[in-house]
Amino acid sequence: MTIDLTDALTERNLLKVITGINNFNVDKVSQIASAAELGRATYIDIAANDYLVDIVRQQTQIPICISSIDPSNLYKCIRNGAQIVEIGNYDSFYRQGFNFSIDRILLIAKQIKDYFPEITLCVTIPHHLSIKKQIYLAQRLQEINVDFLQTEGISSHREYELKTDKISTPINKIASTLSTTYAISKAVPLPIITASGISHMTSLIAIKYGASGIGIGNAIQQLNGIQDMTNFIKIIKRKLTHDSIQEIDYKLSTICSSVISPKKELLLNH
Repeated sequence: MTIDLTDALTERNLLKVITGINNFNVDKVSQIASAAELGRATYIDIAANDYLVDIVRQQTQIPICISSIDPSNLYKCIRNGAQIVEIGNYDSFYRQGFNFSIDRILLIAKQIKDYFPEITLCVTIPHHLSIKKQIYLAQRLQEINVDFLQTEGISSHREYELKTDKISTPINKIASTLSTTYAISKAVPLPIITASGISHMTSLIAIKYGASGIGIGNAIQQLNGIQDMTNFIKIIKRKLTHDSIQEIDYKLSTICSSVISPKKELLLNH
């Protein structure tokens, strides 16, 4: 890992900007990349496309992460400057009714470690697994020397499986990724990135519940213009960098009144 990435994980103020695993719109990705650079994000997560990696590499100095579940298409991206690989962003597969099993994720992770032993590897823990299985997967990933983990919220596209209407609300999506962060951080020493619906307010809760950093995507992608995106990133970065744990405890007293407690969500949904 780069020094900046290691420091951000250690200091628990990592900020990842996500453009989307299926976002191949060069103009839009470039716009978000520029905002990530100006906002001093820790790194940017883009689709695993070597041309896209080359474009982003020319306009930014921050590390580039590529998201993929296919080890065979990583070589050109790494050659063009990608420094981090993430197994994750499963939403597009959930829409097709496809869930990734523990064995499948472990196989992909092992293949990437074998093919690219020097690459920094992050793995997203699927929320469709029970908490017990998520912890088991995290422990197995630690054994094969994955660098850090990421959590995700329950996808609205899984509503039909869970047969409940509350799950698709933003608050419940955030609570689900926070509950996973809380549970895994208690069981596994690997750094954790919390993603899925995170905002400038819930970023503080993620850190309080064991995260070493956060990932933001949809909140930025919905903004218009580099300036608005940059301002949003700067706000979150400032909070992660300057808010002490004591300040977070104080702010949680007002924030948590509108957000489901991760501990409670953990008990209710698992």
